[in-house]
Amino acid sequence: MTATSHGTLTTLTVDTSLSAKDSIASGETSLLTNYVYREDGSYQLVYTVVSRDGQADHFAEDDGILPALFLSPRRQAWVSIVPYHPDKELEISLPVFQREQVDLPKGTRPFVGDFIGSTETASIFHAADWSDTKPDKLLVMHFEDDLLQKKSNLKLSLPGNNKVAITGSTIQLLAHVDDDRLHREIDAQGNELRRRSIAANGIYGLQILTLSFDGDSCLLAQHAGQLVIVKIDMAGNSEIINLIAFEDEFFNTWRPEPIGGDTLVTRFNCEFGNGWLTTRKNQLIELYYSKDAGGYRNLLNGEVLELPHDKLVISSLNRTAPGAYAVVLYPMAGDDDDVRQLLILNRTAPVTI
Repeated sequence: MTATSHGTLTTLTVDTSLSAKDSIASGETSLLTNYVYREDGSYQLVYTVVSRDGQADHFAEDDGILPALFLSPRRQAWVSIVPYHPDKELEISLPVFQREQVDLPKGTRPFVGDFIGSTETASIFHAADWSDTKPDKLLVMHFEDDLLQKKSNLKLSLPGNNKVAITGSTIQLLAHVDDDRLHREIDAQGNELRRRSIAANGIYGLQILTLSFDGDSCLLAQHAGQLVIVKIDMAGNSEIINLIAFEDEFFNTWRPEPIGGDTLVTRFNCEFGNGWLTTRKNQLIELYYSKDAGGYRNLLNGEVLELPHDKLVISSLNRTAPGAYAVVLYPMAGDDDDVRQLLILNRTAPVTI
């Protein structure tokens, strides 16, 4: 553990090699899933719990592999895994902790998608085929008293390749159709409640920051060499809010992680590196980028988080406490090298800029 001006950095090292999978909030700690390999090439799924002060604890999963972490409606950590079986590949979903009182469920066909959040009664995964002509799918896990009761697979009506967000008990969908954006609101049964068309004005939204029929909506985007927020009012009128000059085009962005108080953290990668940015109420409050940094440079103040590796991959990012988050990284392996380390930065976002 190392204390830095950017937060607490924890370095985890294994004897052989590891494969980083995912992380999620568990109370005010981070819950990580990783494969840890043995000398004979076999591996074990290992959970690591990292506290905000950098302390780490580890334990093994005995009931399966291929973990998909998610939170129940009461924000308890759950995981979907595939038990070992010579002939079948079926998925079961279990609480990560205190599962002694839970009967081992029947397996279902694995759902390959991303956890997007929870309503008051359900945890929801989304899968898109990266095509607007193939329908998106939702997996809705229905809970009662923090116990999983059933799973529902939904096929959404076209268009596909939607950005998805949860607002209260409803699900917001946003897709590009020709030169416009289609905003739809559905319930957890897949029923469409409302829709509207919004002029895109040639700007493709990278990620949803907020999306609602009943208030302003904000999309993170790039436009004319700037990182911008597209602010859309209830009538569908758009306003461009410039955040910072940023010429490098994002290759990928990931779903923003809400950390409280209208603050969201979004990770990205592009040709020259990767990083993450934090927004609050239509303001950019930090932007960490690895390009020419020897770690990560906060482009808003020039400060550099120096790290012991030249090239790092961001494995995952999750909320911890209100206004705080953890970034999980690992060094990019060469052709003959194995990944043996994980780095976890626990950081609190700045209160003001």
